[in-house]
Amino acid sequence: MIRSCSLNLTEDAISKNKFNLCLDYHIQKCEGPCVGYVSKEEYNFTIDQVSKLLNGKTKSLIKDLTVKMQDYSEKMQFEKAKQIRDRINAIEVYSSKQKIVDDEIIDKDVIAFEKTDNDCCGMVLKIRDGKVIGKTHYFLTNVEDKHLLKL
Repeated sequence: MIRSCSLNLTEDAISKNKFNLCLDYHIQKCEGPCVGYVSKEEYNFTIDQVSKLLNGKTKSLIKDLTVKMQDYSEKMQFEKAKQIRDRINAIEVYSSKQKIVDDEIIDKDVIAFEKTDNDCCGMVLKIRDGKVIGKTHYFLTNVEDKHLLKL
């Protein structure tokens, strides 16, 4: 539900109705911050959720969403609470499919190199909360007689 437009959303522009709803809102891909359908705080909370998900902080994200879901329930906003519950379930399914590579729940990056003849491959594993969230390969050529890593 993050906007794909690059409009300069200021409180003044929103209050003066300078923007119209786009297709993303109508196909439920955006919450309509350009016309004030979602508050700045709510939208920033959504951005924070996406950031945590992309950085592998699923436990923290689930904790935050659970608090938000309980808040909606106490306010008798059951539809919003249901949406949050469904989001939590989707995150748990996503998280369960990630490989746990370390019992320590810490963040670290693992770097490895392998050299064969004149070629080399380097790899960086991004581990967040003990799970691999990403990996990047780097292929190098003409590395004969070069020092790849000095410690």
